[in-house]
Amino acid sequence: MVVVNLILQKGLPFLHGFTHLHKIFYTLVILSVELVEEIKTTLDILKELSLNQLEPQDFETIRPTLDDVFIALTKGRIRMMIKEYFEDIFALAGRIIKHNICSLDTMITVVAMPIMLMLGMVYIFGGSVKIEGLSQQDYIDYIVLGILLMTIATGSAYTALRINLDKTAGMFERFKSMPIAKSAVIGGHVVASVIFMLISCLAVLIVAWLIGFRTDANFGEWSLIVLLLVLFAFMLTWLSVPFGLMAGSIEGAGAFSYIILMLLFVSSAFVPVAGMAKIVRIFAENQPMTPIIQSLRDLFTSAPLSNDIWLALGWMFAILIVSYIGGMFVYKKI
Repeated sequence: MVVVNLILQKGLPFLHGFTHLHKIFYTLVILSVELVEEIKTTLDILKELSLNQLEPQDFETIRPTLDDVFIALTKGRIRMMIKEYFEDIFALAGRIIKHNICSLDTMITVVAMPIMLMLGMVYIFGGSVKIEGLSQQDYIDYIVLGILLMTIATGSAYTALRINLDKTAGMFERFKSMPIAKSAVIGGHVVASVIFMLISCLAVLIVAWLIGFRTDANFGEWSLIVLLLVLFAFMLTWLSVPFGLMAGSIEGAGAFSYIILMLLFVSSAFVPVAGMAKIVRIFAENQPMTPIIQSLRDLFTSAPLSNDIWLALGWMFAILIVSYIGGMFVYKKI
């Protein structure tokens, strides 16, 4: 080794070929050490097998291939990317929820107004509305579903308003310049909207319970009710995304919600469709809100589910998919 180093230092040309021996020697040493370690590991494994009275079959040392290394590295990276993506979404969702809670106008419109409408329907109009088979006291059980869906509809209007406000204030450009997933910006709005809608629905249910609302639904039926409400909230939230992005002003961002409210009123939310005029009845029976309400009503009354559940799921998934595609298309154009 000393001779080889001397050759490298002095640069003797006639002995320069011996430098290759230096590399070969080091390579042999490294391979020998690795071989000894593999033999030692193999012997240890055989010893453990012998102690446990096991016979090794087709035993061999397997080295990881490049594919194994690539999969191991990408799995870790993908897992980290997914974790960071959801952290970005919930961080941005927390920002929106704080804004909603601090906004008196939002709290009044999204939480207080549906409760006041429910109280008015029960105590002011409830005595004048005659539904066959229902007493005045049972009317609260009939209309609470329409109030819940109306709560979600008014919440979607404020989702469009918040999205439009972020667009016009230049917040999207700021977020896009930050090291976060670009789709997490819209994802934060969607998650915040759904959470806030469900909190509002919970407030409505608490007040409804206090004034006499009761249900025969069991745990499984309540689980399906919550899933349908969550799906309905996601549907209307994504429906609000393209309207909020395309609107030229805050005033026009939530205008689409009036169509949703109109569909709720012209449905079985507050009165049976059988008592409506023929043309109105045909429209009410064939629009999205009626099968959604009927499915929820079947679950609340613990009645067998009809074909309305499939119509409800079909409508909601179709609107959700179209709204998602349209919303992301418009968002990428901004």
